[in-house]
Amino acid sequence: MRLTRAKGFISEDDLDKATCWVHDVSDVINLHEIAEIAKAKDIKNKDLQNEIKLLKRDLDNCTDNLKALEVAEQNLREENLRLKHELDNTRTNLDESLLINTRAENENERLHNKLRLAHGELRKRLDEFLLD
Repeated sequence: MRLTRAKGFISEDDLDKATCWVHDVSDVINLHEIAEIAKAKDIKNKDLQNEIKLLKRDLDNCTDNLKALEVAEQNLREENLRLKHELDNTRTNLDESLLINTRAENENERLHNKLRLAHGELRKRLDEFLLD
C-alpha cells in the first residue's frame, strides 16, 4: 500500500511512523500465519506420533501373536510326531494280531478236521462193535 502525503496534513515523520506501523502489522499478521502453520504442523506431528504409537502397538501385538503361533505350531508338530509313532505302533500291533488270528484260525481248522476224522473213526468203531 502506498501512502501519499497531503501537504500540511501529515508530517514526514508521521508518514515514516505510519509506514513502520503498517510493516509491523504486516509482520504480526505474517507471524500469526506462521504460528497457525506451525500449530497445524505440530498437530499433524502429534497425530503422526499417535499413529506411530498405534502402529508400534499393533506390530508388538502381531509379533506376540506370531510367537504364540510358532509355539502352537511346534506343539502341533510334536503332537503329530507322537500320534504318528502311536499309529505305527498300533499298525504293528494290528499286524501281529492278524498274524496270531490267522495262525489260530489255521490251528482251529486243523483241529476241526482232526475232530471230524476222530468222530468218523469212533462212529466206525461203534458200528463195528454194535454189529459184532
